Amino acid sequence: MSSDNASNQSKQEIVVSNLRQEILQGILKPGQRLTQDEIAKRFGISWTPVREALRQLEAEGWVQIKNNQGAVVAPLSLQDFNEIYQFRLLIQPEAVRLSVERMEEATLARLEAIYHRQTGLDLNNLEEREIFLKLSHDFYVTFYQASHNKRLATQVVLLREAADRYVRASFKVPTEAKRHLEVQRQILELCLLKDGSAAAEVMRAALIKVRSLVNSILSSQKEMVNEPGKPDLTIKKNGKNSQDNLLELTLPMI
Repeated sequence: MSSDNASNQSKQEIVVSNLRQEILQGILKPGQRLTQDEIAKRFGISWTPVREALRQLEAEGWVQIKNNQGAVVAPLSLQDFNEIYQFRLLIQPEAVRLSVERMEEATLARLEAIYHRQTGLDLNNLEEREIFLKLSHDFYVTFYQASHNKRLATQVVLLREAADRYVRASFKVPTEAKRHLEVQRQILELCLLKDGSAAAEVMRAALIKVRSLVNSILSSQKEMVNEPGKPDLTIKKNGKNSQDNLLELTLPMI
């Protein structure tokens, strides 16, 4: 690979990472336009890495690129949510099994430290809630890396982030965070036993529970999500983007 290609790829990765996080955090809203000119100026780069970054984000489901309209942040969609969870149920339990069975003592110690840091946070405090979210992300990135299957770990983490668009606001309520921590606690105990199969079933049951609950809520709030054949829901409702309201719901996240 030439130095120019390597440089463009590095710039592309920076754009992808930043835009993905801004979509996840709600800084970039569903349906919001993403113009190559503005992004290139913001990052001080050429169009080429920006164009490739948007294509990558489209492939991951974060962005939609429409003919003659350019790129927009992908709207929230009941179909998209179910596709994410269908994929998660296929690969995430296997990633859990491998991680538990291949877990090294140093990695387990790090996971336990992250877990205990989460339990000591006050989730009624906005700053500590954000720390909780960061630690939760770090927990699972570290955990799935223990599978020693880089491709599998990468896909699982990307799917978790995609699902976060729908359910990350769960941590606004401490009781839901406790439910999330209980799954971590069970998995850590099974790491000590090297029981990957049991840990996989813990994760599978948790994913099914979340999928069922979120489907129930999304189905009752159809004005907040897009369905195939329906126009993009980017209009204001009660002075606020209707899809923003979805992120105010209380949901458990795994």
